[in-house]
Amino acid sequence: MLERFIAHEMSDKELPALSIALVDDQQIVYAKGFDFDDPKSKTPATAETVYRVGSVSKLLTDIAVMQLVEIDHVLVNGQVVIEHGRHTGARPGQVLYGPGRRLQ
Repeated sequence: MLERFIAHEMSDKELPALSIALVDDQQIVYAKGFDFDDPKSKTPATAETVYRVGSVSKLLTDIAVMQLVEIDHVLVNGQVVIEHGRHTGARPGQVLYGPGRRLQ
C-alpha cells in the first residue's frame, strides 16, 4: 500500500526519483529507493542515494530561527549581530547587517 502511494505521488508530482526511510525509536524499519537516480544511465535510486536539497534548507533554517524567536532566544529586529564571535573575523557584539549595513 505504501509503495502504491509513493508511485502515485511520484507520478502526480513528476518526481524522477525518490528515496525514503521510516524510523521507529532510532531504528530504520523500512528504507527503499524508487525509480532511477540517473535516468540516462538507468542507475536505480536506493535508500542510500544522495540528493541535492536545493532551497529546502532555507525553509528548515527559517523554521529553526522562528522557533528560537518563540522561546526568546533570538530577537528579530532587522540586525544580524555576532553573539559569540564564531564568525570568521567578527567580534562579539559586531553588527554585520542592519540599517545602512550589508552582510559581509
